[in-house]
Amino acid sequence: SILDAIAFALFGRTPSFERDTRALINQRRTLAQVSLTFRVDAQAWQVVRAIRQTGQGNHALYPFDEATGEANQGAAVTGQRAVTERVTHILGLDFDAFRRSVLLAQNRFAEFLNATATERDRVLQGVFNLDRVGAMQEAARDRLRDADRDANDLRSEEHTSELQSRE
Repeated sequence: SILDAIAFALFGRTPSFERDTRALINQRRTLAQVSLTFRVDAQAWQVVRAIRQTGQGNHALYPFDEATGEANQGAAVTGQRAVTERVTHILGLDFDAFRRSVLLAQNRFAEFLNATATERDRVLQGVFNLDRVGAMQEAARDRLRDADRDANDLRSEEHTSELQSRE
């Protein structure tokens, strides 16, 4: 399906054939290739993945110039793992989060509903980029704890000074 092609282009695997991607190759062919151009914020990217019946495939991610319609070959990220890691970073979603959030339309909604609360939270945090909010909350808690400790130290010093001045 088109969604499987998008998932394969982005992550090098699909929900249907997570590990056995060679099964995506037509029986009468020796190669399957997909190319996807996408944009995140103001930056366009083109990802190209090719798998072969035998031998290694090709995986590349390029910054893409929409004005010229050309990929910047000199700034390519290559290799299956490197491309997948870079796409994951760019999108802010790993394959599992993509599958659970973007591919819910492909009868995966029940899987999302049946996931544990922790798994659903992780998916939603990735979808809405809430991991930053969690980090900010933790930093705020640390600052509050430090401020409370400093305030208590000051109160203790004031109390000690009061007692010494009375003596």
